[in-house]
Amino acid sequence: MYYNNIYSMDSMNTLHNMDTEEEFTTKQNVHIRIQARTSKKFITIVEGLGKELNIKKICMYLKKNFNCNGAVSLDKEKKNIIKLQGDHRESTKQFLMDMNICVENQLIIHGY
Repeated sequence: MYYNNIYSMDSMNTLHNMDTEEEFTTKQNVHIRIQARTSKKFITIVEGLGKELNIKKICMYLKKNFNCNGAVSLDKEKKNIIKLQGDHRESTKQFLMDMNICVENQLIIHGY
């Protein structure tokens, strides 16, 4: 399945003006965490995605791929984070690498 328009660019700045795929990737570390809701239910939290990305659209693609519910919310520092129902750490990591949003050394998975 091909996903497009995950980069929020204005109409004057197009994606094909950039030279390499490396320019599309986020420059900071992306943290993928797990938080226990109850003893059997978990929430996967993705934080640290770049501001040039359309976080809501990425959340929509993740929800559709993993057949789960999710939301975009603000953390304490007023940064956008993605919350997904269930333990989707490895699947989220693979999705972010497949879509060239992050490279493997930028992804940090927390939890057991």
